[in-house]
Amino acid sequence: MIFYFNNFFLRQGNEIFKICTDSILLGSWINLKNEKTILDIGAGTGVLGFMLAQKTEAKLFFVEKNEDAIKILEENLKTIPFKNQFEIIGKDFFSTSFNTNFDFIISNPPYFANSIKNKLQNISEARHHINFGFELFFKRSFEITSKNGSLAIVIPYSIFNSVLIKAFASGFYLSRFCKVYHDKKSSVSIVLIEFVKDYKKTIEEKIILTHDNKPSEDYINLTKDYIVLN
Repeated sequence: MIFYFNNFFLRQGNEIFKICTDSILLGSWINLKNEKTILDIGAGTGVLGFMLAQKTEAKLFFVEKNEDAIKILEENLKTIPFKNQFEIIGKDFFSTSFNTNFDFIISNPPYFANSIKNKLQNISEARHHINFGFELFFKRSFEITSKNGSLAIVIPYSIFNSVLIKAFASGFYLSRFCKVYHDKKSSVSIVLIEFVKDYKKTIEEKIILTHDNKPSEDYINLTKDYIVLN
């Protein structure tokens, strides 16, 4: 299966490693500055890293342990039109020793894919949290992030507070977050988060995805550099 963006296309899996709304929102929402090195954790198809490649010429590292995902990622690297340098690290993030620090780290943790699609379903907490430890995730991310570096993730809003506690315990500060609503009448579904290592005033934002069962102006404006909605 092929997913088409404005300036590139990506191969994706039929069932797993599919490109989801969560990743598109996170990749669109990120603001980059002068980052030289970026790490995409649990890269899958590489969608987050490739979206950031459209914004910067930084070197992109993809860490991914699943062999099927690595094959898809390698195929996608052949078609990407950007000038960035890319490197695949085919290992488990939690047990990998990195030879560099990263200016920016991004991840859509694998425990929570397609959250917008499934927002009204009773999704098993066990399925989403299996084999994923936030304490170690933040600890490892903090260790390999440069002094002025940042970390961005997307998570379900239901675990927002507990995740913040774990991030703070590792040394991160909350720099910016965006609450995502499906429509005006819905509760918050997911939250886009950016952490930094130096204290900054926290910026709170929100986005409503649909209006009258159509993509909202908020969503169109946020994603317009990547996708065109008919």
